Amino acid sequence: MDIGATILFVSLAQREDVTDALCAWYQTLPVKASECIECGDCVERCPLGVAVVGKLRELVSLYET
Repeated sequence: MDIGATILFVSLAQREDVTDALCAWYQTLPVKASECIECGDCVERCPLGVAVVGKLRELVSLYET
């Protein structure tokens, strides 16, 4: 899963709302946020202290519902 891209999609949605173009771009990701098993590995490895699992949940609610 491309964590950087998922964080970018959340940020873009917060700035611009979820547009059809953003949804189409999100659909091109080979692994969607809904596939996260919430193991927490990404949180431990994140040098910026981002709550990645929470961002992934937010991404699912923005782009996959």
